[in-house]
Amino acid sequence: MNPRFFKDRRTYQKELCDTLQSIYEKTLINPKTGLPYRKIMINVPPRHGKSYIITNFVEWVMGKNNEERCLTISYNDKIASRFARGVRDGIDATKVDDRFIVYNDVFPGTRIKQGDASMQMWALEGQYISYIAAGFGGTITGFGGTIGIIDDPIKEDKEAFNTRVLEEQWSWYGNTFISRVESEDVSDDDAEVEADGIEGIQIAIMTRWSTQDLCGKLLASPDADEWYVFMRKACIDEEKKIMLCPSILSYSQYKKRQGITSEEIHRANYQQEPVDIKGKLYGEFLTYAELPKEPDGRLKFETILSYTDTADEGTDFLCSIVAGVYGILPSHSYFDPAGDLQEQAHCGGGDEFLGGAFVAGFGDAAVDAVSGGHDGVDFFDA
Repeated sequence: MNPRFFKDRRTYQKELCDTLQSIYEKTLINPKTGLPYRKIMINVPPRHGKSYIITNFVEWVMGKNNEERCLTISYNDKIASRFARGVRDGIDATKVDDRFIVYNDVFPGTRIKQGDASMQMWALEGQYISYIAAGFGGTITGFGGTIGIIDDPIKEDKEAFNTRVLEEQWSWYGNTFISRVESEDVSDDDAEVEADGIEGIQIAIMTRWSTQDLCGKLLASPDADEWYVFMRKACIDEEKKIMLCPSILSYSQYKKRQGITSEEIHRANYQQEPVDIKGKLYGEFLTYAELPKEPDGRLKFETILSYTDTADEGTDFLCSIVAGVYGILPSHSYFDPAGDLQEQAHCGGGDEFLGGAFVAGFGDAAVDAVSGGHDGVDFFDA
C-alpha cells in the first residue's frame, strides 16, 4: 500500500476497496436478485485515484489466484497499456530497502513470466496470458478474462456528445466486450448436471458525461439492476463547503475550477451529473402517432415550415426540421432574408413573445415542445 495516497481520513478509499473485495469474494449480495453482485460502476471525480485503486485491486486478485485473467479497455491503446503496465510493474517490483514492503513480500508465489511481459500483454509464471490491454474497438479475439475493466472510454466532452461515438462504444461493448468476460465454473465434478456458472467481474470506471454514455445505457438496459453503482461527488455539501477529499481537491480549488470551466462540464466532471440533464430546456417531449387535431377534427396546423441544413461537404450530417404552426401569429412576426422566424412580436398594443417554442423532430415520432399555453409550434413527422 502507498501511505502517501491511502490515508485513514480518505474514507471513500476504504469504502471502494471494501466494495471491490466483497464483490470478488461474492459477499456483496444484490437485494433484488439474491445473488452476489458481479458488476460495479465507479463514478468518482478526477484525480481521486479510482484507476490507481483498481490497479491495486487487480494486483491483489492475481496474488490471491494466479489463474485470474484481466482485460482492460480504455479510449485508446496507450492509456490501456499504461494501466496494464502499472499492474505488471507493481507485481514485479524489486525490493531495494528493507524498510519498505513490496508485492513479493505479500505474495511470494506470484511472479511475472520473464520474456513474456510487454506492456499490452503479459503473463504470470505458469500461465499462458494473464493480462491484455486494448483501446475501445480494438482486437481482443482469442482472449477471455475473468475480470473485464473499462476505464474512461471517453476522452473528452466532444466525444461525450458525439452520437456516433457513443453508439459505436455501446455496440462494441455488447458485441465484443461482454463475450470476452468469462463465467466461473462452479460445477461439482461428480454432479450429473452442471450448475450455472458465476459471471466474471465487470468494472466500469468513468465520468458521467451523458445519459447516453456507456454508464447511462447500462443503467437503462434490462441488466441495470445487476450493476452496483459506487458514485461520489467532489463537493458533498455546497453550503457547508464539505468536500469528498479536501487534501486532493479543496473547496477553494473546486470553486476556482468552476469559474474557468463551463458549468455543465464542471458538474459532469466533479459532481457526476450528466450534461444533458443539467439545465435542459424542456423536461420532456410529447409524441404523436397522428397529426394533432382540434376537437372538431380539423388539423391544428395553419402553416407548414421546413428548414434543411445540407451536409455541403459530406463531412457532417444533414438536418431537416419540419414544423407545423398553429394559433394566431402576431401581426408583426416576420421571416428575415435568411428564412429565420423572428421571435419578438407586437400585438394587442403591448410587447410579448410568441407563446411557443422552437422545436426539432427526428425519426417517425412527432414532438411537442410548446412552452406557452395555447399558441405555439408543434412537430410532426414529414
